[in-house]
Amino acid sequence: MYVILVRRIDVTRTPANLTTLPNEIFTPSESPACGLKIDAGKEYLLAGRVEGPNALFTVLCGQVLPDDRAAVAFENVLEWKNVPEALQTEIKAIKC
Repeated sequence: MYVILVRRIDVTRTPANLTTLPNEIFTPSESPACGLKIDAGKEYLLAGRVEGPNALFTVLCGQVLPDDRAAVAFENVLEWKNVPEALQTEIKAIKC
């Protein structure tokens, strides 16, 4: 298991059972298990879930991608600078 340390720039959803989000996100260490491989210093659109009382978990297979799959590389996490404006608007409008 890898631990990704994050600095949040924008949060669109916070689970009801958490008042603050931890700075650590867990992901599998192996690509076949859908572990994320991201570069430090870049901004990404990440999706995930809460496991246990306050642990955040994410996998490659659950990431948000644009409808135009040709715009992103296979098995890649969407870098924020590549998130289309329409997708940014849709994400902010989702009601959970």
